[in-house]
Amino acid sequence: MNVLKGKGEPYPLGAIADREGVNFAIALPDAEQVELVLEHKDKDLKQSFDISDNKFGDVFFVKVQGVPEQVTYYYLVDGREVVDPYAKMIYGKEVWGEEPQAVKGGILQEISCKRSQKRKPLNETIIYRMHVRGFTKTAKGKYPGTFAGIIEKIPYLKELGITLVELMPAYDFDEVAVQKRMSADETAGINYWGYTGGNYFVPKTSYSAVGTGEGVAAEFRELVEALHKNELELGMEFYFAQDVTPIFALDCLKHWVLQYGIDAVHLSCDERIVRLALDEPLFGDIKIFSNCYLEPMAECAQKHIACYQESFLVNGRQFLKGDEDKLATMRYELMKHPTHIGIINYMANHNTFTLYDTVSYDRKYNEGNGEQNRDGTDYNYSWNCGEEGETNKKSILTLRKKQIKNALAMLFLAQGVPMLMAGDEFANTQYGNNNPYNQDNETSWLDWKHNKFQKEILEFTKKLIRFRRQQSVFHMNVEPKGEDYRELGLPDVSYHGETAWEFDKNPTNRHFAVLYNGAYGEPQQAARYYVAYNMHWEQKSFGIPSIKQNETWEPVFTTAEQLAYDGEKTLTLAGRSMAVFVSKCKEETEL
Repeated sequence: MNVLKGKGEPYPLGAIADREGVNFAIALPDAEQVELVLEHKDKDLKQSFDISDNKFGDVFFVKVQGVPEQVTYYYLVDGREVVDPYAKMIYGKEVWGEEPQAVKGGILQEISCKRSQKRKPLNETIIYRMHVRGFTKTAKGKYPGTFAGIIEKIPYLKELGITLVELMPAYDFDEVAVQKRMSADETAGINYWGYTGGNYFVPKTSYSAVGTGEGVAAEFRELVEALHKNELELGMEFYFAQDVTPIFALDCLKHWVLQYGIDAVHLSCDERIVRLALDEPLFGDIKIFSNCYLEPMAECAQKHIACYQESFLVNGRQFLKGDEDKLATMRYELMKHPTHIGIINYMANHNTFTLYDTVSYDRKYNEGNGEQNRDGTDYNYSWNCGEEGETNKKSILTLRKKQIKNALAMLFLAQGVPMLMAGDEFANTQYGNNNPYNQDNETSWLDWKHNKFQKEILEFTKKLIRFRRQQSVFHMNVEPKGEDYRELGLPDVSYHGETAWEFDKNPTNRHFAVLYNGAYGEPQQAARYYVAYNMHWEQKSFGIPSIKQNETWEPVFTTAEQLAYDGEKTLTLAGRSMAVFVSKCKEETEL
């Protein structure tokens, strides 16, 4: 290999190729002796350059001309091999779960992705959160557990009705760098979830069907493009530990937005990084999700910022299982939708019980994690519906099915942005494990063989999502006020109990109803919707408001076995059930 050394530039960091060669730049505080080592990936060719004197601040740099394809690189820093943290390709980590012997960077031709369609506003977004490997590991396809495997599932995702696929960490994290355990009776597993550092600028090599070099980047770009062609967006979660600098994190995010065209970033990190991302002009229409709550931004011209908040899960699960004194809280959770910042609602996440396990287990079963069942939260706000774990009892299964449907209805009929954890749409189970961070097996992999129970849940989920997307009053641009501030004849939303227009939040009550004035969503959708929730174990009556003489209330869907409605003013709803009614012209219902 015969390449020529030039002066180079200290910025940008990484290995940047242009017509004149490749500029290498790396920040190394306190380093003294630095060499750049180039190796041919397939041939026994190697060349190194001492760049110790080519320094600006803490950055060492060099321009190299005549670099052939298939070249890898690394640095020798005071005699120690160092992989460029800004490397855009990685060699040596192609096999999942194996300790890499020699990791080296690769040179990626930088491109700028162009987007032909506008991104969906937050209020029209429905998030589907997944683990890349676990999503398709057992699926019938050519490329299980990979980015290409997700492409094979795009028809399923479209039919489900979601709008944005969010990947748990899918940069090249280190899955074999497992935390040291404190005692001999604890066993370490693989870092399945990915909440560690790694090669942040690279799609995870072992998540690729191609599995090496430029092909990994091409496969990830193909995933983004395939989703976009189907009017779906892609978001990525990034975990940045305390030792990651804001500048590094921001450079990383810019790379993924410009190089791959992703639509959203979920930032699991310190608030200082989040706030820098909010101020970045490049991210003006990129959805920015955060785990920390950020005060509304008064100057925010476009609402593209949203916070993951567990309060919907906590209060929703408590209401679901029939806890006392939850009506006022649930009324708030269903309507919460601040002006300048989005709220992401969910009933299950990666570090909780699945939705099915929420109605099937009273306690966690994390023994398989190797931590003596001490890991994971002890408070799951769950109820097993009368029997712990798996059962064949029809009455128990019928109740669990109702409870899952009730939970899904709460989620998709709330004003905030709904997040559905992959598998919850068909009652996926993790067998009571609420923290399977090291379970690279059937516990965490989705099972695509569905029984009758699961198929029914899936069809109900599709119906709910379709209903939400069609009725804009359930995802308005602004938070409902409970007032008729546009003089449309009824408030945007109003609350009812056993008597119409009376919201009785007595602590012992577990039932209430919401009337939505559809005209507050879109003027052409002037129908009204009456949604009744009864989370009591006994049947309850609801007062239904009167409507126009030429209109009638018609049921849209319910989780009850049957509805008792007198056609005028009273609805009787079975215990642990909910129902949705719509106002329709009598002539329309008679056709």
